[in-house]
Amino acid sequence: MLRRTNMEMSATLILLYFLSRTAPLAATPLPLSSLVSPCEAMTTMIDHFGSPRLRAVVRCDGRAVRIVGPDSLEGVVDIKTPAAALEYVRFFSSERTYNLFNFGEVVEIGSFGKDRLTADGRYLISPEYKDVFQSYHDAEVVERRDVVGSAKLFRLRRVVVGTDGKIYDIEESVSGNGSYTVLSRTVLLENSSRIGLLHLGEI
Repeated sequence: MLRRTNMEMSATLILLYFLSRTAPLAATPLPLSSLVSPCEAMTTMIDHFGSPRLRAVVRCDGRAVRIVGPDSLEGVVDIKTPAAALEYVRFFSSERTYNLFNFGEVVEIGSFGKDRLTADGRYLISPEYKDVFQSYHDAEVVERRDVVGSAKLFRLRRVVVGTDGKIYDIEESVSGNGSYTVLSRTVLLENSSRIGLLHLGEI
């Protein structure tokens, strides 16, 4: 009798484990301060060729649209400051969010530090590699221009790592309405493992 009870308990645990792995995840908010009201961004499960995948959507007035990349947010953001421009590009390229979008699977590198990640999901490089990676620079907004009326245009430079194992210095353009362009991309390091950094992408 005891043996049967143990078997039943094992079967129950297995079933609970299976349900926990297959049950849809509740929508989780994705913070982005430049989204215009009443729009909000969140993660949700979306069918991908018959398999559920965690993806990002933006919901405005009850209608949800998948966020594929910056093009999906054009017209539903209002970027007015350099800080908001940096937050916008980091929205697509943090270690926690890059796999939600079609944004080249890059993750920004957020300077040197003993931890693996910054609070907002950028990679940190161990201080012991400073001599190896002297070409690193902090992310910056190198230009801010007023275009038409109150419209803004920002030019940014960041260091990112790709799933190809290379580290890039990229220059980007972000407009006030969310339009995004890569202006240039320069390889700083051919092999990110030389500085103890591995970014393998979604496996």
